[in-house]
Amino acid sequence: MVSWGLVSAATAFVNGPTMFYVLRFLLGVAEAGFFPAIIFYFSRWLPGSHRGRATAMFVAGSSIAAAVSGPVSGPLLALDGVGGAAGWQWLFGLEGLLSVVVGCIAYRLLDSRIEDARWLTRAEQRALADTVEREDDVRRAEAGAEAGTVSRWKLLLNPQVLVFCGIYFAIQLSIYANTFWLPGIVRRIDGVNDITVGLLSSLPWICAVIATYLAGRASDRLGRSKPLLVAALLVAAAGTYLAAITSPALALVFLCVAAMGFKSASPLFWTIPQGTMHPAVLAPAIALVNSLGNLGGFVAPYGFGLIKEATGQVTYGLYALALSSVAGAALVLLIRRDRSPAAPEPGAAVPPAPSASPRPAA
Repeated sequence: MVSWGLVSAATAFVNGPTMFYVLRFLLGVAEAGFFPAIIFYFSRWLPGSHRGRATAMFVAGSSIAAAVSGPVSGPLLALDGVGGAAGWQWLFGLEGLLSVVVGCIAYRLLDSRIEDARWLTRAEQRALADTVEREDDVRRAEAGAEAGTVSRWKLLLNPQVLVFCGIYFAIQLSIYANTFWLPGIVRRIDGVNDITVGLLSSLPWICAVIATYLAGRASDRLGRSKPLLVAALLVAAAGTYLAAITSPALALVFLCVAAMGFKSASPLFWTIPQGTMHPAVLAPAIALVNSLGNLGGFVAPYGFGLIKEATGQVTYGLYALALSSVAGAALVLLIRRDRSPAAPEPGAAVPPAPSASPRPAA
């Protein structure tokens, strides 16, 4: 977070295309390790019965950021000329430095291991660590004893992991395309201005926050994520398709529905690799799936722009996004049996919440 915040803030000093491309490349390098590190962090701290809602709350952070960025960006851009800097320079500089601050705070607050958590009693530490370790043992047994000795690269390139990559690629297509193009779609509504575009663009992300949290809780209660993931991707497809064939005002309503689908799909998806993959390869596997899946972050905005340039409208781009969500739902059906651990029996798994005011772990 510190490195990407510094790179983002440095974008305020861009003076030409070459410097812009270099900084965007460095930004990708800085961001690459963050998401897989968080997902792996959850797997070391939380039993399977709690990862769904935890991942949902984490992913909801990006939806909250998207909802807030519209109204906040307007005033920052309005600082144009203050201190001799353009509005976009204030935007990159201040928001980039905010990431640096949050990164420093996180370094102080996050404990690397359960045993380091001073806000848990010794008994709570042992209960939580034992639960996570038992689930690791189950995954080792299901994946096969040989999985821990085979080359990690061979394990990472197995068909199951490639299916994971394809699903996450489809999810990221929708997330990135909507992030970049939602304001342009909203701008088609009659009578809007820059302020109302920012406010209306936040509505899908607000809906997504609620849906993401509810989906995470449902996943934990059911103990299975696959059926919910299929449903979320089909909801995303239906909402996107209907947004393409209706009036601009109704399109915003259906984009809210679509956002509820593709944003809730992300935490639902990540509970499946965490619950089914051998612990010995979990960290590099998550990194691989995240890296290949995030190629959707390049394909979606660029491809959407090409389609709009060729046709003069966003309709066909929305058709393509709907089709990709349907393809992602079909790929979910190829995942072998979802072995995400079910909720633990009462009294046997998760330590009670500490009575004292805790220092948060995540």
